[in-house]
Amino acid sequence: MAKESLASPSLNTHVRPFKSSVDLVLVPVTITDPMNRLVTGLDKENFQLFEGGTNQEIKTFSSEDAPVSLGVIFDSSRSMSSKMDRAKDAVMEFFKTANPQDEFFMITFSDAPEVVSDFTNSVDEIQNKLVYAVPQRMTALLDAIIWASPRCGRRNTPRRRC
Repeated sequence: MAKESLASPSLNTHVRPFKSSVDLVLVPVTITDPMNRLVTGLDKENFQLFEGGTNQEIKTFSSEDAPVSLGVIFDSSRSMSSKMDRAKDAVMEFFKTANPQDEFFMITFSDAPEVVSDFTNSVDEIQNKLVYAVPQRMTALLDAIIWASPRCGRRNTPRRRC
């Protein structure tokens, strides 16, 4: 009985194997605090890397602005009357820091939640709709959170924050 090869036929060629030593290993990390918020602004000196109990030198260090999926729940209830302009400005300032690949949804709420925008990469789309948020009625924060929760699970970016 002939011995069957477990390797793919495409691997059964007469090419010499390629061997290489590795001088660089990428170790991607995401740091969060006890409240599961991202920690940014760390430098190489803030990290130690161990292999088999031996401290390894970190030769290069960089940070990356990976795309994020994020939900914004915006209070448009009457309690925001004196703070509405500042709150809108804060959201707009936040969006100015967005990576072009980030995606956002927005829900406003007063006595009931309302989806302003489902997930979109268009910050302008959300900002243009936010202009029309007017403080009115009561506050239904818990309803807005319940509406937002299923949306959070629908995204697959590496940094999903809701």
